Amino acid sequence: MSYFDRLDYVSVVAQELLFASAVEKYMNCFVYLYESFVRVMLAELFRILNHCLAITTHAIDIGLFTTMLWFFEEREKIYVLLELLIGSRFHLAFLYIGRNRFDISHSFIESLLQWLLNFTRRLAELFNTLSYNNIWQKRLHNVGVIDRETLLYFGLSGPIIRASGIALDFRLFGYETYSLTPFNTYTAFASDCLDRYLCRFNEMLESGRIIYSSLFSLCG
Repeated sequence: MSYFDRLDYVSVVAQELLFASAVEKYMNCFVYLYESFVRVMLAELFRILNHCLAITTHAIDIGLFTTMLWFFEEREKIYVLLELLIGSRFHLAFLYIGRNRFDISHSFIESLLQWLLNFTRRLAELFNTLSYNNIWQKRLHNVGVIDRETLLYFGLSGPIIRASGIALDFRLFGYETYSLTPFNTYTAFASDCLDRYLCRFNEMLESGRIIYSSLFSLCG
């Protein structure tokens, strides 16, 4: 396994998981359920890292600086968790073909659960700070609208296509342990910047649920 930071320096584990899953499927390689739950948990942690970066840098472009300070603090807490688990903050190299490179410890589980409880509260603060801000609403509503034909023609995915009412979520295909983990796929219909923000916000909530469910399965 190589370092995959060059493909996506924000969601490294997601890139590792893509490569490892492809090779494992090609080689008919078996992955233990325990290892798969850990992979899903980390993939969702990095989804939160990604959405935090997207929303807060967008807010800076609009002129809202406080949100960036709050959520870069949360991103820093996630990196501290990763350092506790792996010993590295950015260059993880967590996955091997057929297994994971590291196991999770009790201290990591306790720290992750504590962070999840606090992060839910911070999400509420983010929603109240941005969603009810008149400047934020006026600069995002009906701005950057992308029609469905353009979305499909260019093969866009993620919150961009889900904000147009198309529930394209590759987790629904059930790779790793997503078929064993309950979660919802949030969609919107205006396909503007505001709906893409709402998609990312709700996906962070769902990522928290998936992480908690994965931890419950691991400890159960």
